[in-house]
Amino acid sequence: MLEQHLLYLRKSRKDLQLEELGIDVLERHEKTLMELAKKMNISIGGIFREVVSGDSISARPEMQKLLREVESGKWRGVLVMEVERLARGDTIDQGIVARAFQYSDTLIVTPAKIYDPSDEFDQEYFEFGLFMSRREYKTIKRRLQTGRLRSVQDGFYVGNIPPYGYDRIKAPDGKHYTLQPNSEAPAVELIFDLYANKLYGYDRICTELNRLSIMPRKSDRFSPATVKDIIANPVYIGFLRWNWRKQERSFLNGSVTVSRPKHETYDIYKGIHTPIIDEELFKRANSRRGDWNAPTKKSTALQNPLAGLIFCSECGRNMIRKSKTCNQPYDTLQCPTTGCKTVSCRFDIVEKALLEELRKLVTGYSGENITENSSPVSPLPAMLEEKKKELESLEEQRLKIYDLLERGIYTEDVFLSRQKMNADRKAELVEEVASITEEMQLQELQSHQIHTFIPRCEDLLGKYNKLNTEQKNKALKLLIKKVVYKKTERNKKGDGMSTTFSLEVTPFVPIYKGK
Repeated sequence: MLEQHLLYLRKSRKDLQLEELGIDVLERHEKTLMELAKKMNISIGGIFREVVSGDSISARPEMQKLLREVESGKWRGVLVMEVERLARGDTIDQGIVARAFQYSDTLIVTPAKIYDPSDEFDQEYFEFGLFMSRREYKTIKRRLQTGRLRSVQDGFYVGNIPPYGYDRIKAPDGKHYTLQPNSEAPAVELIFDLYANKLYGYDRICTELNRLSIMPRKSDRFSPATVKDIIANPVYIGFLRWNWRKQERSFLNGSVTVSRPKHETYDIYKGIHTPIIDEELFKRANSRRGDWNAPTKKSTALQNPLAGLIFCSECGRNMIRKSKTCNQPYDTLQCPTTGCKTVSCRFDIVEKALLEELRKLVTGYSGENITENSSPVSPLPAMLEEKKKELESLEEQRLKIYDLLERGIYTEDVFLSRQKMNADRKAELVEEVASITEEMQLQELQSHQIHTFIPRCEDLLGKYNKLNTEQKNKALKLLIKKVVYKKTERNKKGDGMSTTFSLEVTPFVPIYKGK
């Protein structure tokens, strides 16, 4: 065989024991498959190493790349340790894999057998192997889940990340894990005291924590949502939650999406860890909330035409719209970060200011300016041509490598080494060609965007007040990438119409600065 093949390497759950012994499974498999390629005189054109774990194609980026390569029909075959490592997902995933190899007439080469998709018996054997692999995977997964539940029921902590206030440590039996209070525990006690005894609200608790320089783990300040989750978590009185954030799969737009929503109902089990809060204080705190669980937010129609567009200049978070109240007869735009020095402003004033910024952009552009600024001479076509010539040169080198092997100038080890270097460089060039091509397409898209920007802005400005909230939001997001809101000084009393703020607008076109 002189056609090039690909290598696909992926670890499975049964390799975990070898990994614990310090054995690099992927390296071992690569060595085995390279020896097989050498024995069969197979030319290797690329290696795909799957380092992430996932039971579906959507969770395995290297598998997605491999399938695109296979579907292109430019490879003779794929070397893999077992066919089961190609797909252990559901029947849809298995069908995608089987179809890709069948329609492209690509071989599957394993140390045990070569599967020819054009052969009816090989095809049936391959599909049966995937089916049995899926059954085995589901059995293993069910056993693991049953084992995790049993551990929780026995009081052990099975999560990877401990809750705030705890460290994850080895349990006394040396096999499982449990929790141990750490230096964050006093902050948890303070949160419950402020909420249950002093009747602070979530925002006020955040302000107090930030004043005391008490920070959560992943940001520089607490948020009301974080405080709410801490108060609702029974782990602080010695219990463990199960199925609180259970995975849910849904089929949307032709693909499976996975989410982990917070559930209103879940199971709790007594843990072996030391509680931080006594039960009486915990129940008193949660009686203010109505129950132990965070309320579920009901879906409503979009109320904010600037949703997802405006960001705070100080903390970077997305600004939100706060509806009018009896004490405040107008909607406001405000930063949701407790303690942030950004000052809120009347929502309608900010909305009008944003539309005015769009008008300025339209005024700043002209047909002549667009022509001059949007069509610079790009070096990408020349770069693409250069990469393609290098690919042609690599192919000539590959043929020369075989010639040197046949003449005895190269040993087999040197042959494989040179061949791998050739294949690696070719893979790099293929990626570079794809990247340059994608960049050229993006430039064409941007050029088109520039030439249509003014008409679309004028159209939106002309009919903005006739659109509903959702239509306004969609139209603005087609024109504007991001808006940064800056206002750090409060208005004087009675000066509700003040416009002492600035908006930094980033449109989906280069901003015209003028001559």
